[in-house]
Amino acid sequence: MTFDDAAFDAAVSINGFHAFPDKEAAWSEVHRVLRPGGRLTGSVFVPGENARTDFVVTQLYTRMGFFTPPYDTPGEPDGAPACASMRGSLWSAWNRSLCFFPVK
Repeated sequence: MTFDDAAFDAAVSINGFHAFPDKEAAWSEVHRVLRPGGRLTGSVFVPGENARTDFVVTQLYTRMGFFTPPYDTPGEPDGAPACASMRGSLWSAWNRSLCFFPVK
């Protein structure tokens, strides 16, 4: 992205991170442009949440190159939100707020 470091208070990604081929680069760029304490909010595709969405994503969008695996994982059995891998060690190390919602 052609923005300065720490240029934004917030970023929104609607159906974006599952489409980026280089997810680590995308995370790095979001981290770079968010100011300390900045927030990222968005939605992601989580396999197994909706059969129709699964079909469209895996049989159409992925084959057409619109979405790129790996996709995120469903929430934990204890009711924790989905997107466990997106809340992984890299994001935790950044100590930022993260709010993602699965696409159903």
